[in-house]
Amino acid sequence: MKFTLHIVLMGFFAFVPQASGPLYLLVPDLRFGMSSSDPRVPIPPHRPLLVYSCSDLTGGCQAADRQPAALKDLADINESSGSNVGARQLSGYQISVVGNVETQPPLSKLPDEIADMSVIEPTASKVDPDLIAQKIPDLSQGTLAARAALTNISDLRGTPAQRPDVNNQLGDVVFDFTPLKTKPSSSDYRHKLFEQIDIAMVVADCSVKIQIDDFNGNPVATIPLQSPDCSDPSSTVTVELINQSICTKQLGTKKCQEAEPKVYRGIHHFQAYYELSNQSLPLRHRKVPWLYTCGGNACNPAFDGMDRPICPNVKMVP
Repeated sequence: MKFTLHIVLMGFFAFVPQASGPLYLLVPDLRFGMSSSDPRVPIPPHRPLLVYSCSDLTGGCQAADRQPAALKDLADINESSGSNVGARQLSGYQISVVGNVETQPPLSKLPDEIADMSVIEPTASKVDPDLIAQKIPDLSQGTLAARAALTNISDLRGTPAQRPDVNNQLGDVVFDFTPLKTKPSSSDYRHKLFEQIDIAMVVADCSVKIQIDDFNGNPVATIPLQSPDCSDPSSTVTVELINQSICTKQLGTKKCQEAEPKVYRGIHHFQAYYELSNQSLPLRHRKVPWLYTCGGNACNPAFDGMDRPICPNVKMVP
């Protein structure tokens, strides 16, 4: 009996790996947006959600799995909310995987494509210790929409951010890190980034549970997942953790694309990661990733088909 629990992370998440102990996954609370250092581009509200298939739930979806507010949030970020989709809003919740998961060594090193705050801005690379404490203090709980402490990860890989180049050919994006309202220079840190992470855990059983508690340890919900065929080791059950910005069709293309051409090329969302640091920086000094090259060529400034702005991940140190 064996199957793979596949956890897909899409959007705005901070990773805090440890040499021994769990990999902390921090979900910044941007449900109400925040200001950026450029008044033309405030950081839009994000929708933190746990999403899964009703077909993978023991007994199928119940009313709590398809609350109208959570389904509306899915629509707001242009994700499917069909009849077989279960979704729960994340609001001050601790998430854990409970079950017979095969033991794996701690995941102390993450892929290089995850933005490394210790390289981008060393003074802001250390996470606020309150956010990885066993119990998050009351005064710090509002910083996060959710947190997960993950162990026994058998695989972690990502999908690089891609955008079209001047020839309208899709390619991996190289980003330049510099503050908003400045211009990239040759001395800046430049790197590719992931905007989706895939995590695998091997479950030596036919079922596993996703446990949701509040930050004070009180149970909120249990999501009982079951394999469609645990006699087949290649079978997979997928859940999604999403923290993406609002982008509905009603807002129009210019509200959804990364930037209006010739106005703004930096990913202002990234400034919010500095709020997780033990030593925060003023907004105007916070380096963010800018679209620099796409597929080795200049990025297409006229491209306006993005379904939402890029929300890259970041790694910090404990």
